[in-house]
Amino acid sequence: MKVYFTLLTFAVLSFHTYSQQKDLHKANKKYDQFAYVEAGELYTKFVDKGYRSALAYTRLGDIYYLNGNMPEALKWYTLMHGMQNETAIDPVHLFRYGQCLRAAGDYDAAAGVLESVNKHCTGAACDSLNTMTNLEAIEKLSGRYTLRPVSLNSGSSDYGVAFYKDRAVIYTSARAVDATAQIDRWSNKPFFKLFNATIADNGDLIASKILEKTEQSKYHESTPAFTRDGKTMYFTRSGRRYNKKRRDTEKTNQLKIYRATINAEGLWDSLQELPFNSASFSNAHPTLSKDEKTLIFASDRPGSLGLTDLYRVAINDDGTFGEVVSLGNEINTPGRESFPYVGPDGTLYFSSDGHAGLGGLDVYEARVDSDGVFAILNMGKPINSTQDDFTFVMDPENNQGYVASNRFGNDAVFTVFPVDQEAISTNEMILFGTLQDHDQKLITGITKITAYDEEGNLVDEFFTDANGEYLVKLPRGRYMLRYENPGFLISKLVVGNTAADDNQMVRLNVELEPDPDYQNNLKAITKNEVKDSDGNHPFVKGFIHREKNVTGIITDENGHDLALAGENVPEDTAGGLNEEGESNGSDRNNSSKDNQANATNSDNPNEYEGTLTDSEFDVDPVYFEFDKSRITKEAVVQLDNVIRILKNNPRLSLDIRSYTDSRGRSSYNDALSERRTSSVMNYILEHGIDYDRVSGRGYGEQHTVNQCTDDVPCAESEHALNRRSEFIFIGHKK
Repeated sequence: MKVYFTLLTFAVLSFHTYSQQKDLHKANKKYDQFAYVEAGELYTKFVDKGYRSALAYTRLGDIYYLNGNMPEALKWYTLMHGMQNETAIDPVHLFRYGQCLRAAGDYDAAAGVLESVNKHCTGAACDSLNTMTNLEAIEKLSGRYTLRPVSLNSGSSDYGVAFYKDRAVIYTSARAVDATAQIDRWSNKPFFKLFNATIADNGDLIASKILEKTEQSKYHESTPAFTRDGKTMYFTRSGRRYNKKRRDTEKTNQLKIYRATINAEGLWDSLQELPFNSASFSNAHPTLSKDEKTLIFASDRPGSLGLTDLYRVAINDDGTFGEVVSLGNEINTPGRESFPYVGPDGTLYFSSDGHAGLGGLDVYEARVDSDGVFAILNMGKPINSTQDDFTFVMDPENNQGYVASNRFGNDAVFTVFPVDQEAISTNEMILFGTLQDHDQKLITGITKITAYDEEGNLVDEFFTDANGEYLVKLPRGRYMLRYENPGFLISKLVVGNTAADDNQMVRLNVELEPDPDYQNNLKAITKNEVKDSDGNHPFVKGFIHREKNVTGIITDENGHDLALAGENVPEDTAGGLNEEGESNGSDRNNSSKDNQANATNSDNPNEYEGTLTDSEFDVDPVYFEFDKSRITKEAVVQLDNVIRILKNNPRLSLDIRSYTDSRGRSSYNDALSERRTSSVMNYILEHGIDYDRVSGRGYGEQHTVNQCTDDVPCAESEHALNRRSEFIFIGHKK
């Protein structure tokens, strides 16, 4: 009986496993056929039976993400994330998870996930991943518009309004034209078609009807763009496997751009597929430049920086086309850039989830300065929301435009909204720009900028982001701006903007001069008496700082104290090393019992006398939030100082030592401190420091800086002092 029972149990388990695999296989098959609605139902049934599958969670997340349902996508990506180590998750899915978190307003968690994308992603596309949210700058640009829904919304997907002529627009909709309308298995909705509508006096869109063409596609058509004379239309067309925000290298029917002209009967005719389309990648969502000599569009062609990038191609006088050229990494990111639109004044608008935003796709304005450099500005609220916002167009003459959004859509509905522009107050101006050194290189790290009025009164105080960029909204007038950044001279600049000025947006790129005395502010102790077992000079933990006392301890090879490094050492007698690697100062002997160590200088400014192993400069530790390893805004200031020191001293290397507070398990704290070291190290490596110059490790809850060890009651502010990374600079002979 035991044998029979065992066989029966085995048979039941085998059948159970077979049934499980069969269910998953069915779902996978539908997914691979792009039948996403059916695949989603099958995956949901699979997990509802109690099965746990990272693949099922990931694909359910993808199904909802690709159809714009970010809250539901977040649910499944969270389960995916909980089942796997981040290093095992494809960076694309980590990126989507981070975008869903941002769409939900959880910006701290999103920053942590997107930081991991940067950490684990490889290739050039990952180097420029922008994980900054910069909500303060977005708030400054908010409140310039109001929104209201239009009457023609169908409850399905409506988007992509394009101005035509005579108060007419053409837009994209998945509404059913009749009962025989074909259904796209991707979304289980009718295929997108182009529709006419009329602009009412109040900006509403009314009198909708399908656009008449001599050739009607049975699949998707969307996002038209028209020449000013209304005689030529560019638009997107696809086969059945399509989604307006999808990039899928495995699909066999790509999005393509077509050109059509209107005939004498008023029908769109002479359809022509553009020659730069391909069967292996997509081109979509065209728009024309102000002079109508350039077509700008989105594509996932090889060489794209992100999931989709923006490109341009010249339209020759004979109607042929030039070479396709990327708009570059000022516009394009590792995320999605799509739905470009060029306004009547030549301003480029587009949607992206890779630039600093509120979540999902946000609408951005790209202004070009006199040097041809783009300034990317988030359009702010209410144009943008935590969900997808896209296909923005604006008619300045009538002071109205349109944008699509799924912020209110429970069923991934992309509703069209008119936008009544509330122009920026004539009493305000927006000041933005970057900080550069004398070599025109961006000054990374946070710079403090203070604005004073003509009477010297403080008006505003703000900071650049980690990329050296800033944006501020001020009342029109004349100001003195004061720029403060460690390592550079304080710079003062007068800027003015009056009500008579047409341009309310002022670009101000500022060049800061290096502080010549800054290199002498940081000194390191050298010595030549005691050597370790490898013949090097022993560990020194200490520093000499101009106008500060010397502190620190010299130890032997076993870590035993040998001598105090000194106290109250005058600057003119302190041996040291400036940021150019030059020794300076004079000898000073310090003794403790029978052991002595000297801080010396060398006659050769290009060589240390002895090896400087582990000598601290005057750089404060960086601190972390509780149970976090991500770099905070405050930590960036110190890290940029560390990077500057390393760049100015090519013979220095760095040891990073990270710690936690004493709360939690020791094993967990050990791992957390390692993650903190990794975060700091990655930040430094990403800013141009060679990998072989940086080392580090985590020490867990060891070496607390105060009494807050295990079971000792402490305030949160005291625990916070132990959540840190410290920096040990190591000098070597040339």
